[in-house]
Amino acid sequence: MRRRFYRLWQAHEAELRRELGDDRAARMLRSAELIMPRSATRAALAVTPRRPSGDG
Repeated sequence: MRRRFYRLWQAHEAELRRELGDDRAARMLRSAELIMPRSATRAALAVTPRRPSGDG
């Protein structure tokens, strides 16, 4: 899901710069450039903790 956001940021760079300003948009786009390559090798994981049965 994050990769989708990062791709959207890149696709709408001009709009982001207009609405947020150059500095903030540049920081967002830089984070997308840094994180996207790393996120390609990671998988999502959902964990549901359970209480132990018995003395609960």
